[in-house]
Amino acid sequence: MLKEDNLFCWCKDNRYKIVIGSSLPRNFKILRCLGCGLVRTFPIPDYSEQRYSNYGALNYVKNKEILIGEMKRILKEIIKFKANGRFLEIGSSIGCLLGLARDKNFEISGVEPSKEAIEVAEKSIGRGIIKNCLFAEADFPNGYFDVVVMNHVLEHISDLGGILSKIKNILKKDGIIFIGAPNFNGVFRKITGKNWPGLRPNEHIWQFEPKTIKKILKTSGFRIIKIKKTYSKNPKSIMFFPEGFLPKDFLMGILNWALGLFGLGDNMYIVAIKND
Repeated sequence: MLKEDNLFCWCKDNRYKIVIGSSLPRNFKILRCLGCGLVRTFPIPDYSEQRYSNYGALNYVKNKEILIGEMKRILKEIIKFKANGRFLEIGSSIGCLLGLARDKNFEISGVEPSKEAIEVAEKSIGRGIIKNCLFAEADFPNGYFDVVVMNHVLEHISDLGGILSKIKNILKKDGIIFIGAPNFNGVFRKITGKNWPGLRPNEHIWQFEPKTIKKILKTSGFRIIKIKKTYSKNPKSIMFFPEGFLPKDFLMGILNWALGLFGLGDNMYIVAIKND
């Protein structure tokens, strides 16, 4: 057991066991909380949220076709539960999902810390739709949105309770939250171990599994209505890895895609509704 006096989990426990040791870059370790089971990075990445203020948009622009394909899959899942209404995306990037949502008659809003990404987004969806700030700094009315989306954002947020509380407040009574996140319990992660691309210890504070995300959302006032283990339908999306694109990466992308066909991929979608 490892006890860190200044490292408290979302559940307020500070007792951990080491899952992946110091063979990671910069001597990062991956720990599992003995209180709630949530997995986290230690030490805490020092630029997980704020770094995105200066994050470039080039990779997203170059791979826009792939990104749009992923966003279409997300929107298809959302529309099963909400077919219209006010739609907020936290971490809007270059606006691909927002543009697709507007085409489906949603009233769109976004939050994105990267000025460069917003400049790209505004060319297709217009100005004044995306706020240039972190979500914690954004001001929205309570009970305003029908849908709030966080796709591969929650793992970067230090204050899980705070962000989920704010999302609950701005959602309507029957509003839904959609979360996309890496699945630490996926088969591909277990095969690749410390080399799993979803680990990203220099960026990701948290690593979620279906059982832990269920617990967090339930405690935060949401009721899970769907969890889907998924994958990238296009193996070329491996090119988004920050380390660069190598032939072996492409082969690993094929493996993850194949595992995903059997519901064993290393990503997951979660849809939850605000409890009364």
